[in-house]
Amino acid sequence: MFGEVTSPQGVSLGVYRYIIEMFLGPNFIPNKPIQDQPYLLEHLAYFTKQLNEGNVLLAGPYRAFDGAYVVLSEQVTSYGQAVKIMKGDPWDIHGMSVAVVRILRTNPLPLPKQIQLTPPDGPS
Repeated sequence: MFGEVTSPQGVSLGVYRYIIEMFLGPNFIPNKPIQDQPYLLEHLAYFTKQLNEGNVLLAGPYRAFDGAYVVLSEQVTSYGQAVKIMKGDPWDIHGMSVAVVRILRTNPLPLPKQIQLTPPDGPS
């Protein structure tokens, strides 16, 4: 997995993943519903393509549609690759959003074998 860091003893110290954080840009039209904003279909098609190509794990708006996150997959192995994906977004190109690439460091913790997680619907 991209960005896995281990100690000299082989203990995992964390995993790094690229995140694109988007904010409303200068060309976003205030008080206009998100579905009526220019270039929305192109923006959604672009990230659907990125998802289908395996570059994106998940994406979507947060709060009251005033921003969004895109979590990139382990297939994206460099900051430059993450920036290229961000800069290819039609919303970025047309000033509908202002985006930044962030690096998320997670600390994966193995669960004890006694703990078994069951999906809300029951065992699958």
